[in-house]
Amino acid sequence: ASEAANFMQALTPTDNAIGAQSQLRTSEAMGSMMLSRVNQVRQTGPQGANLGAIKMAALSGGKGVMTDGDQTLPTLSEASPMKPGWSAYGEVRGLRSRIGAQQGYLGSRTNMVTGLIGLDFSQKNYIVGAALHVANGDGKQSNRAATSKSDTYAVSAYGSIFSPKLALDVYATRGTGNLDLTRTAGLLSAVGSTDTTLFNIGAALSSPTKVKWGSFTPSVSLAYDQVDIDAYRETGAIALSVNKRKVKSFVGRLGVAAMSDQAKTFKPWARIALAHDFEASDSGTKKIGFVSATGPNFVDVAGLVLDKTWGELGLGIDTKLDKATLGLSYETTLGRDNVQIEQIRARIRFTF
Repeated sequence: ASEAANFMQALTPTDNAIGAQSQLRTSEAMGSMMLSRVNQVRQTGPQGANLGAIKMAALSGGKGVMTDGDQTLPTLSEASPMKPGWSAYGEVRGLRSRIGAQQGYLGSRTNMVTGLIGLDFSQKNYIVGAALHVANGDGKQSNRAATSKSDTYAVSAYGSIFSPKLALDVYATRGTGNLDLTRTAGLLSAVGSTDTTLFNIGAALSSPTKVKWGSFTPSVSLAYDQVDIDAYRETGAIALSVNKRKVKSFVGRLGVAAMSDQAKTFKPWARIALAHDFEASDSGTKKIGFVSATGPNFVDVAGLVLDKTWGELGLGIDTKLDKATLGLSYETTLGRDNVQIEQIRARIRFTF
């Protein structure tokens, strides 16, 4: 039985599946960071919000603070007029996700750090900008039999058109990267390296509303993400010839975020949403065979089964230190049967 398990493990590029999911999380994070930026500028001006000693800039008399839940929520702090124009900024975000076990897949954890620098131009009712992303990630199967490491570079363009009560935010990202992959089966191993490309595009419609205890922001959004992994040939005792792989998602979300402004220094927030993936596609890898085989020895390995509909819950807290915004949050999915995802985000955003 153990020999059969080792053979199936030798013929299954689980490191490829881990790398694909890691790259998809990277693409999603890049789109999320773009929505964060346009929300921040739209509601609080290029220099961000006032928590304590930092003066808050605002549009049309609005007041707000950008949360780590990618929502902009008004606060009741004293505001000063925003000065439209050019603004440079940076942000660093850490993310950890967990993919649960399913048939033929033992589950894995992925870690990713994404940094960006950007430049945008804001006026009374619109924002346009661009950003450069750099991401580094790693993934590991639960039994440590497969690992992946990735480096990704991407460019984003984004914008927003808004009034005091309603905003439409849009973004698009294109990037390339490299995956270094390692597998083991018993005492045998194989390593591989390949290139990846990612693309995303999204839009969000939101409407912030102030209440006595703070604020809440209902929103609806659509986000399309696609990752392509090139074909490659491994080296090692169990080396495989692995064909290309494609993973796609097209997620619609309907949700609401709420923030309390009762504390002067820290701003706790919560977010709930209902999400549906209209795509939920993982092509898997076709016609896999051992490099050392003397004749045709092709098998198809199916992609992961991805959920269509789930709930999302997020809890977080934000604070301001001089020109930096610090954020920590925990987010999880509810009602997913195949791929369970939870995220711990540590964020530093700064302006210069």
